[in-house]
Amino acid sequence: MIFFIDIDHRLILDKHNYTLIIAGLLFALIGATPLFQALIGAGIGFAIFYSIALIYWLIKKQVGLGGGDIKYITAVGMFTGIEGVIFTIFFSSIFGVLFNIINIGKEKEFAFAPHLVASSLLYFFFGDLIIKWYLDMTFHMLTL
Repeated sequence: MIFFIDIDHRLILDKHNYTLIIAGLLFALIGATPLFQALIGAGIGFAIFYSIALIYWLIKKQVGLGGGDIKYITAVGMFTGIEGVIFTIFFSSIFGVLFNIINIGKEKEFAFAPHLVASSLLYFFFGDLIIKWYLDMTFHMLTL
């Protein structure tokens, strides 16, 4: 839902984000993610995105990253912890840059949540595999 609503309306509804944050907390409380990791992941995701939004606002005096994106990355952190939130931020940034390169000359404002959603799903389904591949490749290159 968040993916498509943000594309159409450039909006992520609070009821969706708060539902995800509460669900992430409940999952942590039943042990799916260690509670400390969930809280730290949510805090780091929030802090990074809030800082980006604040710095952009101070420089440009306009919104560059919406509150819905900030809340969504907080929810991602609640589900995934530090590793997942950093992974999601990294890959959503890459997807956003690629999207802008493909759309050079078109509208400058774009919905960022689809990139966040795609990246968080990439982490949920393939994150461990991608991280293991990257670490193995890095270790291999260091031992050459």
